[in-house]
Amino acid sequence: MDDANIAAILAFYNLLAAKIGLEDCQSLKEVRNLMPILANYIKSGTLTFIDDPNFGFCNAIDIIAHGLDEEFHSHLRPEAAESGDLSEATKIHLAMLYTFRLLQTEAFSTICERLEDKHQRHFATVIECLDGRRCWTSAPWPKLLHTDSNEEDKENVEACERRRKSSLNFTQTPKFDSARKSFFPSGNSPILKVISSPRGEEVVRIHALQREVKALRQIRDVFGREKDKAEELCQQKERENNNLLKKVERLNSHALQPCAERTPILEDQLLMMETQAATNARQLQDAEKRAQNAEKFAADLKFELKKMDIKHDNLEKIVEEQSAKIRMSRDDSDAVEQLRKELIEAQHQNSVNASTIRELQNKLEYQEREFASRLNDKDQEKDTYWKMIDQCKARSEENTQKAYDELKKTQEEKRNLEHELEEGKRTMNELFELAEQQKEVIAACDADRTELEKAQKELDTVQKQSAERERFWKSEMERMRREIVAQEKAKSAMERQRSEAVQQMEELRTKNTKATRAHFADTNALRSKIQELEHSLKIAVNELSAKSTQVNAQQQNDMERSFRSGMNRTQSMSVTFVSRPGSAMSHQETSSNFDSAGMNDDERLKELRERNRRYPPHMRSYYLPESAHLKNSETDLNVMP
Repeated sequence: MDDANIAAILAFYNLLAAKIGLEDCQSLKEVRNLMPILANYIKSGTLTFIDDPNFGFCNAIDIIAHGLDEEFHSHLRPEAAESGDLSEATKIHLAMLYTFRLLQTEAFSTICERLEDKHQRHFATVIECLDGRRCWTSAPWPKLLHTDSNEEDKENVEACERRRKSSLNFTQTPKFDSARKSFFPSGNSPILKVISSPRGEEVVRIHALQREVKALRQIRDVFGREKDKAEELCQQKERENNNLLKKVERLNSHALQPCAERTPILEDQLLMMETQAATNARQLQDAEKRAQNAEKFAADLKFELKKMDIKHDNLEKIVEEQSAKIRMSRDDSDAVEQLRKELIEAQHQNSVNASTIRELQNKLEYQEREFASRLNDKDQEKDTYWKMIDQCKARSEENTQKAYDELKKTQEEKRNLEHELEEGKRTMNELFELAEQQKEVIAACDADRTELEKAQKELDTVQKQSAERERFWKSEMERMRREIVAQEKAKSAMERQRSEAVQQMEELRTKNTKATRAHFADTNALRSKIQELEHSLKIAVNELSAKSTQVNAQQQNDMERSFRSGMNRTQSMSVTFVSRPGSAMSHQETSSNFDSAGMNDDERLKELRERNRRYPPHMRSYYLPESAHLKNSETDLNVMP
């Protein structure tokens, strides 16, 4: 069988090479150069010349795996084929041609129509063997191809008919048909019968549905992996947001308000952070909803795939039943054909018998005239002959009746088979509708995948923004901490009168950091209190200053009175003024000014009064006399401002 396989493969590849304009191949080693051309033809459906020296049997296995399942290509060994094993190379070539038949049926049939009769029959048997998956349970498909090589020769030779003994002594010349069968026309070739048969078309559709199911399963796996990634991202974002919220709470709990002026800015920043946290929470909820929708969609896909698997199994069962019925119908058609042949033989025998009867009648008449003495014997022989004729007629009538009954049965079975074929077509139409629904589901899956990609991009942007905000808030909080430390150092030098109010403000801040507005109201109340206290202090100071001015005025009046009385008593006396602490230099300057020559007492007194007016009220001197009689006095006055 290997020689027949190799011859058929070489013939097929030579026709393929002739289409491109290449030379014929003489062995499988030369055929290997045409394998990349056939592979490209299988993938794209266009026949072009490709020169790929690196293309090997392993690449052919990849193409076979794309079109067939693992049960088929698991029996192939590309390593042995690469090492030079002809049987393994033959199996891989046959598998590649079978995938070519499944994926590009029209191109395969057009090439096979130009093959010789024996190669067409050989490919027909190979395709029937590979289509019949039920036979693979007993033996793998490569062993089923190794049948006896004499079977094809037995198909090409018809057995000679056996001579039947006749009661008459007449010899018949045997008729022999030609040993070689006639050439098949293009529409009646065995390869086209196998390919265009209902079973062949159903096998092609089943393999196409299997490829679609395989692609859908791959898409389901991809969506499952993307769903897992989205869930991991959602969990990671939730953890990051929780950490950020904890950091914000911790920073808010530890952060102190630097001063009353920064409280509205910090409130606005806190509100912005709360809004950002809310938007992040909404985005996380949306992402969780999308992940849940993706999970539901994946579950629906799994359910649809299970339905498809169940329908696929039912379809395989229906195909097997129909193939069995088709085989039975073929067997019945063979039986009908045999009965028809027997009926033709019986009619031929009846015609022969009728001709022999006519000859016998003529001979009897001649013998009656010629042999009158043997009349009785001839009459007996005639009776026996008539009995034989009646028996033949009865047998022929019985055979024709049986043939008609069997023809009716076969017609009824054909009707039943046609009805079952219509049901199979209906199921196939349903499967095609399901395939269209699956395409719609795949389109929806693509849309969901784009939405997931958009959500992932949005999550990436949110993550970047959160990282930037975290860095910004870290720097901002560090700057605030430094400012707080500096302000705390500055606060230590503040007045002692505001220490109680500051302690109250710090206690209020540590108790409730979140209620900043209430805190702001409390600080305003404290400010008003402090202002009231300062106002009361100012009023008290003003009252004290007024009282001190009154007391000073009274003392000045008393001193002026005493000074006037003393001046009246003594015309010449030295006046000494007691200086206040901290104003000795100014009195010395004034005393030195009194020593200036050329000035009388009145002028000196006026000058002293003018200088006294220049000083502030609390530094003025209230001990100057109204009139000066200092003609004989010395210039050693020490005036206190």
